[in-house]
Amino acid sequence: MMNLTKRTTKRTKQTGTTTGTKQTTEPTTNRRMYTEGTFLRSVSVSTFLMLSTVFTVMGLVLAQSAAAGPISCLDPQTCGWSVSVDGSVVMSGSYQIAENGDLSLPNAINVVGADYSIDITNIGGNVDPEIVFGVGATNSSGGFKSFAFAFNVPLLGLSGLVDTEAALATTLTAPSTGPGLNLVPTSGTGFIVDSQDIRFSPFSSVDKGVDIGGPLFDPAGGLATVTNELVQSQINLVGPYDVMTVIVAFALDSNGGVGLSGRVTQTPVPEPGTAMLLGLGLAVLATRRARRS
Repeated sequence: MMNLTKRTTKRTKQTGTTTGTKQTTEPTTNRRMYTEGTFLRSVSVSTFLMLSTVFTVMGLVLAQSAAAGPISCLDPQTCGWSVSVDGSVVMSGSYQIAENGDLSLPNAINVVGADYSIDITNIGGNVDPEIVFGVGATNSSGGFKSFAFAFNVPLLGLSGLVDTEAALATTLTAPSTGPGLNLVPTSGTGFIVDSQDIRFSPFSSVDKGVDIGGPLFDPAGGLATVTNELVQSQINLVGPYDVMTVIVAFALDSNGGVGLSGRVTQTPVPEPGTAMLLGLGLAVLATRRARRS
């Protein structure tokens, strides 16, 4: 964090002499020095109080987007992941969350069924501001098969204006022969990745405005089809909100596979008063440095 450097003013005792008669100028000098010292102390105290307020506000602002300590991840409703195939949950689990809020997956997840396979290769990001994911699926049924990956993390009471952003990279691979492979969104929003913030009491759900990933087709026998997308928006949460959820839902209509990697990020927007106070604090620091030089 930021450190305040204590400035010490060194006082010096000055005396003056004239030929023949010794003349001491100490009283006048001391009065002048006392006045300057009092002024410097008053500036230092006011500056210290100002900076203390600024740093306190900065801490409160930053605390909105970072974890304050170890976070429980035992309830899959608020902190966990699940995978569904054709509407049935086939696997679920939780993350590891560090004291700074960073998410991680202890081991890669792989599930192999009779006519499909699914993978979770990566879960990352941080509690409150971001979910990062890497998932994959293959379909060997020869027909339509749907997959859904759900990720939930606690929000620590997020509210107010929030900048949101989503990014998605998709690799779709059809078999060497056949009609090709269609990737179809099934979340109901028309997009593969749907992200929302949820409040439990009273219940409310707000879409982040950054749903991403549309239908995609890969012809048989060709190179894999690869896309990269980025969407940005801003929402206003009349909160506090409790959970951030990201759902990756799609279907493959014939044999083939898909890999998707992406992230959904949200960043609280500082209130105007807070931004002005932070700017004033920086101006005070600049003024103090100029005086020293």
